[in-house]
Amino acid sequence: MWRTIIIEVYLYSQCLNALENLALGRPVWEGQPWEGKEDWRGDKAVDGLYDDRSAAGGQCVISENGRQTATWRVDLGGVVSISHIDIYFRTDNRPRPTAYTSRMAGFFLYVSNTTTKEDGHLCFHEIQRVNGRPSEDQRINCSVHGRYVIYYNERLPNVTYPSYYSRFAHYELCELEVYGCRNGSNCNIPCPTNCQERRCDVKTGHCHGCVPGYVGPTCSQECPPGFYGIDCLYNCSQNCNVTRRCDRFTGKCEGGCKPGWTGATCYQTPLSCDNNDFCVLSIVVSVVIVLAGSVMNYVFWKKNAAQTSQKRHTEEFVTENVTLRQTTNPGDNSAQYTELQEVGKPNTYEDLHTYSN
Repeated sequence: MWRTIIIEVYLYSQCLNALENLALGRPVWEGQPWEGKEDWRGDKAVDGLYDDRSAAGGQCVISENGRQTATWRVDLGGVVSISHIDIYFRTDNRPRPTAYTSRMAGFFLYVSNTTTKEDGHLCFHEIQRVNGRPSEDQRINCSVHGRYVIYYNERLPNVTYPSYYSRFAHYELCELEVYGCRNGSNCNIPCPTNCQERRCDVKTGHCHGCVPGYVGPTCSQECPPGFYGIDCLYNCSQNCNVTRRCDRFTGKCEGGCKPGWTGATCYQTPLSCDNNDFCVLSIVVSVVIVLAGSVMNYVFWKKNAAQTSQKRHTEEFVTENVTLRQTTNPGDNSAQYTELQEVGKPNTYEDLHTYSN
């Protein structure tokens, strides 16, 4: 047993030695800079210097007075695997605890993939649950992945704070160190294959989440029967033809759905309009669309019919005019003579009738 403990302690110490300060020299942003104080700028918290933790030492970032909120953040340059964060606050090199603990009291520490703390993971909120003040040296375990580390504090109006809190919000950071691994740097053991995005705790190797179909600390176990999806969090549908049996990756039911159900996961029902206002509305809309289409088709047909009739009359009129012009054309003497000849020819019946009289 002791041998196992010694080995684990050794491996843990080796892991800590392999971690690097990912915040050192990285770009920073601060929301409440103290104008005209170059020695108190935001980058002082990531310059690697904090042996002089006084305002005059030029090694700490100090925010402007009189603010209700105070925000500072560091950009780690990309999503990294974080183990823990160390913070060294202003002390003015005095015996501790100092009066400056009232300014750091109640602070929040976030890790986010965006510059917005609301999008991130809350690693720590400083709350004293017993009498006393917070320490000016903080080690915060926060095994997550992220790009931005955001320090935030507030002193909002109409909020009652503990008596030792300062009146206004501050950030007075002499150094903020973020220990973890970048891809390919010191952390030589890859995360398990089934970890979400191949990300895991840099010390234990435990996954921060599993891909669909797997569960367990290292995501090496398949979902038990009846479960599927990310971290096997979802139950197979009771509407599966084989009850509670489905694909552990997608949730698709084995053998299809029971009667009356449809869809890959058998949670959908065929369209039914019993006591369903939506269905009634759909039918009304469909009827209106059909009627509107019929009216448009009728109007289009009438328009085409009128155009066709007009075109036919026009063609007949043109044909009659052409025929008339051809008939009355004085240049065609033979045609005219023939007509006159036919008109002047005696009728045979009339000749017989006259003869009989």
